[in-house]
Amino acid sequence: MLTRTFQLLVLTFLVNNAVLAESNTESPQMSENTSEVVQAATVKIVNGQVVGEKDIRFIQGNRAEITWSSDTLMTIHLHGYDIEQRIQPGEDAVMAFDLFATGRFAVTVHGHSHSSGKKEQTLVYVEVYPR
Repeated sequence: MLTRTFQLLVLTFLVNNAVLAESNTESPQMSENTSEVVQAATVKIVNGQVVGEKDIRFIQGNRAEITWSSDTLMTIHLHGYDIEQRIQPGEDAVMAFDLFATGRFAVTVHGHSHSSGKKEQTLVYVEVYPR
């Protein structure tokens, strides 16, 4: 049986190399503060639907920068981190945040309230794996 440390090393390798490339996530880059790693992803929304991969994977302890584009005006909400981002048609919107919490977090479109009876629309999931 594999040790916990070896399992984490394998998971980190897979996430950094294979998985991130498949999820529209760009390679990690060093920020201006050389001790901080920035992981970037790009999400394109057309007619209210995400084009491409619907899971974005990051590693805890880094900084995330997700660039959003949409053909319609919308406000999105990253659950778990409680971040809202307004997206204007034809303009990129950058959601930047520190990856402190691990787990799988839904990004939903605001305006689909629970009280109106409409089901909340999930666009993508942000997955944050332990370091």
